[in-house]
Amino acid sequence: MKFYISTFSVRKVAPVLGLREPASLRSGGRARLHLGAENFAAENKEQKTEKLEKELKQLFNANIERIECYDISNISGQNAVGSMVIFSAKNGNFKPKKSDYRKFKIKTVARIDDPAMMAEILERRLKHPEWPLPQLIILDGGKGQLSAGLKILKKLKLSIPVCALAKKEEELYLPERKNPLPLKSLSSELAFLFQRIRDEAHRFAISYHRALRSQGLAPLKIRTKLRQTPKASYF
Repeated sequence: MKFYISTFSVRKVAPVLGLREPASLRSGGRARLHLGAENFAAENKEQKTEKLEKELKQLFNANIERIECYDISNISGQNAVGSMVIFSAKNGNFKPKKSDYRKFKIKTVARIDDPAMMAEILERRLKHPEWPLPQLIILDGGKGQLSAGLKILKKLKLSIPVCALAKKEEELYLPERKNPLPLKSLSSELAFLFQRIRDEAHRFAISYHRALRSQGLAPLKIRTKLRQTPKASYF
């Protein structure tokens, strides 16, 4: 019996000249890929914006460009304050408009009553005709805050969509709706917008409340100096 062993040779093939893509074409290809990614991102953002605008209109039956959100901050009724933050739409993209933020010291409610405090700051705000009116009002809270807000709007004969957002349950209270609407039932874009506005109003109220408390706890000389120091106006 004979055995045959076959051998294989490997040849190195030289590159064929003239077939390599020029550097300018390669960089142009990368640029086209980058531009394509940017266009896709822009189109995706535009679709999300259109979806958000459509859902807001369906929910409140209005074209919404300015949203105001209100929150109350106090400890057992002490140093009670309120905040108003604004989110304004530019090409459908809602962003904070900090130049229009306002803070309020509670003046007429001495007891622990968040809905009554909410009613006070909302009425005081709406009596400023020089401030642009919103197309949507969000109140931090539940049924009590919503009821208080509706009474003020009726009293001032204003027709503005209003809702209340309960933090613990993450539910939206709407007029003429028996049960609250869970945020998770909304699109992720709209739910995030509501949470973002609510959290900003809470942050602004808390920061103002802490500032007042720190002044109250400071020695008399420091409190006097703080009162004499120019600071942002409140209402």
